[in-house]
Amino acid sequence: MDDDQENIMILLMGLVLIILIIVIPIGIIFFGLPWYLSFINYYGTILGVIFVILGIILNSIAIMNLGYKYSDNNTGNIDKLITTGIYVYTRNPMYLGQAIIVVGLFIVFPWTVLLILVFLFLFALYSRAKTEEKELYEKFGVEYIKYKAEVSFIIPNPLRVIRSKRK
Repeated sequence: MDDDQENIMILLMGLVLIILIIVIPIGIIFFGLPWYLSFINYYGTILGVIFVILGIILNSIAIMNLGYKYSDNNTGNIDKLITTGIYVYTRNPMYLGQAIIVVGLFIVFPWTVLLILVFLFLFALYSRAKTEEKELYEKFGVEYIKYKAEVSFIIPNPLRVIRSKRK
């Protein structure tokens, strides 16, 4: 994705967030939008718990694949680009896991205001992943460009998963 497309994507995401931050409270206050989205029933709660568990498992696998190289300072202590394990399918498996956890929590606790927080969190994850991509490019150059061309950003490509299982 070039810089223009990236800027447009960030602008659109920001616009969606602003609309959500304005529209949902106005809907709650003036139009009777419920604080609790009751359409999610017992089975939805079970699905939400499954999402949370899957997200935790995905996060754990990603951290194990990184070994002791994971830290809060983005890519600072990584000396080798990790392209094995779960990183064969997605460049950001931890962010995928965290997104799945947050969506699962929303399904378990379907509060209207929490919907805003879900979108804010997903926007923050996207922004951080983009920042890390720039850092990895600066650190690994062509090696990262090749990896980036082969592996999906966050959501794994099902065709690649099937192809890798055949090998």
